[in-house]
Amino acid sequence: MIVCILDDLLFSVKISTAAKSIGADVYFERTPGMAAARVREKQPSLVIFDLNSV
Repeated sequence: MIVCILDDLLFSVKISTAAKSIGADVYFERTPGMAAARVREKQPSLVIFDLNSV
């Protein structure tokens, strides 16, 4: 499972496509607070954090 914190639509589509090709679930969050809660809840294998989106 992958958690992404970003607000770039184009980048989101690219990540979704790549995740789907390997059969991974991906969750997108717009704020660090929401992402932190998701990470604690789901304990993902990968977290992608776009520093430009904060």
